[in-house]
Amino acid sequence: KYQKAGLLKGAPDPRDYGGSDPINAIAALYSPYQRYHSYMKHYAELPHNDRGAYLKLSRGVQRFDIRPDPKDVPSGTYKLRIRAGVVKGSDPSRHFIAIGHPQKTNGASRGFAKLLSTQPISGTIENPEIIELNVEIGAKTPREFGIQERERKSEKLIRQDFGRHKKENGYGTPPAIWVDWLELKGPITEVAATESTIIRVEPEKTINPANEDVIKRIEEQQSRFEQWKKGVDEAAKSPENQAIIAEIRKTDRLIDHPNRFYTFADRFEGTPDPRDFGFSDVKKAAAADPSRSRSLALHKHYVGLPHRDRGTYLKLTHGTGRVIVKPKEMPPGNYVMRVRVGVVEGTPASRRFIQVGHPQREIESRDWGLEGRAISSHQVAGTIDNPEVIEIPLEVGTNTPKEFAVQEKQTNNGSLKVQWDEHNKLKAQNGYGHPPAIWIDWVEIEGPLPEGEAMASATHRVEPEKTINPQNEKSIKEL
Repeated sequence: KYQKAGLLKGAPDPRDYGGSDPINAIAALYSPYQRYHSYMKHYAELPHNDRGAYLKLSRGVQRFDIRPDPKDVPSGTYKLRIRAGVVKGSDPSRHFIAIGHPQKTNGASRGFAKLLSTQPISGTIENPEIIELNVEIGAKTPREFGIQERERKSEKLIRQDFGRHKKENGYGTPPAIWVDWLELKGPITEVAATESTIIRVEPEKTINPANEDVIKRIEEQQSRFEQWKKGVDEAAKSPENQAIIAEIRKTDRLIDHPNRFYTFADRFEGTPDPRDFGFSDVKKAAAADPSRSRSLALHKHYVGLPHRDRGTYLKLTHGTGRVIVKPKEMPPGNYVMRVRVGVVEGTPASRRFIQVGHPQREIESRDWGLEGRAISSHQVAGTIDNPEVIEIPLEVGTNTPKEFAVQEKQTNNGSLKVQWDEHNKLKAQNGYGHPPAIWIDWVEIEGPLPEGEAMASATHRVEPEKTINPQNEKSIKEL
């Protein structure tokens, strides 16, 4: 009906709205809106757009590019890194990305002048993977790189799939791949490419299961204590043991303490042997009393926190307070330690710091603390939803300890008494102790780096939530 709009009196001039005539206006304005507005809007409203972006297979920005200034990219070997994950429930045949030099014809937002590689994606949005690709850049090599979802079908079939999906879901082709960032690092020397290694710790795979085991172990000890306690309580009722208790009371009032009472059980007659319940003596048995637990409530609270499927929270006093990276081999040289980290929302400014150093091993029961002074301290500006990567240069000599740790910066110069007192005060208020402040996604050490790489190499990164997403929102407004 809009094709005849020119015959209507008082109809607006299509030229005022970007169309040369009614037919052109329909083709240029109405059709794109009808076909793609719901598609673009759906992608703009997807979760996790605040820290990444989704690749599109139809319409919109389908290729994410990294375009450093050519003068900052001298010839050499580079590493192209992409942090990405697949969308839960998406078609496995679409879990691939293509990497190449972007084509520049007609302002296309997809396609390559030269395809370099196709890579499968096995990570998820909650736990993305980093794909690394070595690329050689010569004097005439393009300095631009792009990634897009692999296209296995012709453009015609892609459009047909889009139409079919739109009839089913109301918007079009659903998302399959989410990209956190892509970066280009280099130039790196041939030695670095072959000898340098990256050792990464993913705490959700190491620390979190260990913490869950701690909870099970404490609860199992408490269960054994309760069984032993029942036998002690029964034996203590006898007249003979009541007389023994009265005699002890004359010199030691701790006999009347609700828990310390059980440390005297070996002086009673007919009490069960603590060794039959897995304890070496009565003091070890009494220590398993739930009333004496300092950290079980803290462990249980932290285990119930969100985002543990892709990271862990550092603890300030009891429990695991540090993430340790211990490479099997670490020859002398220069290294870089990277920590992907964010602060918990609402954390006070005084607790938004991490420390890096060598883990203390003097007291093995304490899984926190550093040996001597920290190597460095760093303020954390990232969040759990949008973590930052902090890089710390390390110099390793022949006698340098070959393990490094990151922990929350200790308050009051690490005074344990002050921290424990504060823990107990907070526990009386919230039931568990210090609330979490620092969340760690991963920690890695790369090296040894070749001489001078730290100065000559540069990293160029694209965060699509800061570039692609605003561009998509602009396109929605223009439709």
